[in-house]
Amino acid sequence: MSQLGFRHSVQHILVYDQSPLLVVPPLPLETQVEGLLVERDAQDKDVLAENTKSISAQLQRIAQNAIGVELVVLDNNEWFSKMSMVDYLRCCKEFRVGEMLRMGAVKSRLADDCGGISFTEFSYQTMQAYDWALLSKKYDCRFQIGGSDQLGHLDIGAHYIKRTCGGKFAAGVCLPLLTDAAGNKLGKSTGSSVWLCAEMTSPFHFYQFLRQLHDTEAELMYRHYSLAPWEEVTAKLSEHRANLGKWIAQDALAREMTQIVHGKDGLEAALRCSRALFQGSLEDIRSLNKNQLLSLFGNTVKIPRNDVRTMGDLADRTRSDKIKGSVLMTKGAFKVNGEKVVDNHLPIQLERIRLPEASDLTLICWGKRKFQLVENEMADHKILPVFAFIDDGEQLQQLREYLNTVGKAKLDPKGPPDVSDNLADICTQLTVMGACPHPVEVDYILNSICSLMVLVPAERALEVVSAFCKAITPAHFKGLGWNSNAGHAVHVLSNLFRGFAAHPKIQETLYRSLVSMCSEARMIGELDCSTETLQKQFKQWGTSLEGQRDILRLVHVGLLEDHKADQAAKVMIMLLGTYTEEDAAQAREDAIECVRTAVVDPKSFSFDHLQRLCAVKALKKSDPLMYSALELFISGTLKDYRAFVKAHPEFVGEKLKVDEAVLLKKIRLLTLMTIAEGNNVIQLDNLAEELDLPSNDQLEEFIIDAIQVNAISGKLNEMTRTLVVSSFQHRQFGREQWQTLQVSQVLFTFRDGIHETITTQTNDGQCHWLSYRVRNHRRRRDRKLVCQPGFAGLCVHES
Repeated sequence: MSQLGFRHSVQHILVYDQSPLLVVPPLPLETQVEGLLVERDAQDKDVLAENTKSISAQLQRIAQNAIGVELVVLDNNEWFSKMSMVDYLRCCKEFRVGEMLRMGAVKSRLADDCGGISFTEFSYQTMQAYDWALLSKKYDCRFQIGGSDQLGHLDIGAHYIKRTCGGKFAAGVCLPLLTDAAGNKLGKSTGSSVWLCAEMTSPFHFYQFLRQLHDTEAELMYRHYSLAPWEEVTAKLSEHRANLGKWIAQDALAREMTQIVHGKDGLEAALRCSRALFQGSLEDIRSLNKNQLLSLFGNTVKIPRNDVRTMGDLADRTRSDKIKGSVLMTKGAFKVNGEKVVDNHLPIQLERIRLPEASDLTLICWGKRKFQLVENEMADHKILPVFAFIDDGEQLQQLREYLNTVGKAKLDPKGPPDVSDNLADICTQLTVMGACPHPVEVDYILNSICSLMVLVPAERALEVVSAFCKAITPAHFKGLGWNSNAGHAVHVLSNLFRGFAAHPKIQETLYRSLVSMCSEARMIGELDCSTETLQKQFKQWGTSLEGQRDILRLVHVGLLEDHKADQAAKVMIMLLGTYTEEDAAQAREDAIECVRTAVVDPKSFSFDHLQRLCAVKALKKSDPLMYSALELFISGTLKDYRAFVKAHPEFVGEKLKVDEAVLLKKIRLLTLMTIAEGNNVIQLDNLAEELDLPSNDQLEEFIIDAIQVNAISGKLNEMTRTLVVSSFQHRQFGREQWQTLQVSQVLFTFRDGIHETITTQTNDGQCHWLSYRVRNHRRRRDRKLVCQPGFAGLCVHES
């Protein structure tokens, strides 16, 4: 972005029918000192060639977009590459070292304790001056444009031309640097993230950067950068000042600069993205290609395609809160690619969920403007891949050759004649692929091995798959996301898992490996790890009790790594539920982890149910301090927590393994819930004292957080300085809460069952009595419902 001022000066020169010469310097051979606090790293020749090509193309594109002319772009490597060292030194005869040392940047670098300045960097000014002198002789180039940080270089160049060209006039033109609010130079040298290249800063983000500038910065940049006639610029700025808040200068600047840098298509794409995001224009979103969509929305929600059978499934999988999407969609709040969907049983149809310009993406919209971009990436194969274009024996031989040469494995070039033995032998050396720098090759090799597994007899399949899983571990295959080595391992293991659907024990073995690799790649969300699914799979696989515990521990770790503490807590409770009174003492570590996970989960506020678990009960004897911590979070307050931490200062860090600030916020929320149980109107001053928070904005922010995490519901009354609580979560779920829940469930079930009857219009104006029977866990009850025409309420009587 810092180069935009210079390039716009070039456009202004062209407007006045002058002919600018642009020189692309050999950056790895020279390093400028002006404006830099540290020396640049040298670049190799390949990088230099690519950068030179890109910069030249970028300059030509901007000139074409601005006024439709072609620039003369020169590469000074054309003359420096043909110059010997002796010839170069002869040219340097007219330079004066004293003048070069007086440059402010050079003096500051020599004065600092950062290692001084290298000769390469120091000699940069001589090369820049020689460039200018050569252009002066050949093209009569009298002026050089540069940023204000180039003043020293321009001065030395002008004097060099005067000495070598018989007193010929030359002058430098300095431009003010584009700086941020702190006064730092914007550009790649100082780490700015706004680039003129569409691959590094999309047209949308470039447009929005300019569109959201402060009024002062927008006016300054519009005056400096606009190519519009000066009368139009001043008129636009006057209109802007008269209508502050309408962003007139920002809009004009963003539109003009985006069109100059990215062309008309780039500006149109930026405007479409802006309309889609800020005005809810779904038609504009549907017209965007994949790169534009990813640039607009950033992260995507990745969902296994085979796990989504209906629109209700899609709605559920895209919700990150506790609200069930398949229920919410029936109220008209769910759109798929701009089309409202209310039937949660509607089967998924690919043509409905695919975007026109990005077939692997689906746009979800909740309400009016809450967008989510869903990406289908998990393998949807129901069978193993087969490489039909190559003979099996040749494929095995090529695998061995590749692993030996590229992976440095030590395999027999031919291997055993039996396919099963051959594959098992290859798997022993497969760990070398974890270090492969090319993830695509990892995917190809692993898929190639999987394709051969269809040839393995059923009685030996478990042996070969076990050897494969033994090699595919987080110890060797690392990285985050689909494009890492670990991500490709997840992809292949997923294929295998589905391919062996008829082999329970093999699936169980693969699932262990799949969970471990998902944990490494932070992709555990790609698996259905709900306790219901796990129980169903354990039953299907016939998993032993110890096997269940091992898998649950792996899933628990993966969920924690992926910051899914609420799901992790459920899995840990399921794990502890496998213990009985007889073996509860053996579950000490699992019980400790269960308590720790539950306590640090930001969405959990009720913990008394943990005390019913045998393994947690056993902590009362095996680890009384951890059990005391659990009791504290079940019923204690901030004062109790402070006393506990004072008595055991190392406990939070060593046992709970969490930042104390996290627990402090948690216990404050729990304390607020306790206060709300006793009084629904709470004085803010008293609350501030109980929570040890200042009675100002900090307390209000805490209350807002408490409402957002559903600890309480209520509102602040600024006039009376009170918090009025309408509802709250119970810290202990006792008999009274269970009875209330049961009655609520009975009434909801009854209401849904007779909904059509209630809404039927009646003409006789009389009450209608409907009898029904409800079975509850203690006794049967007969109840009657009074339904009066025009009356919206329900009256339930017990008989």
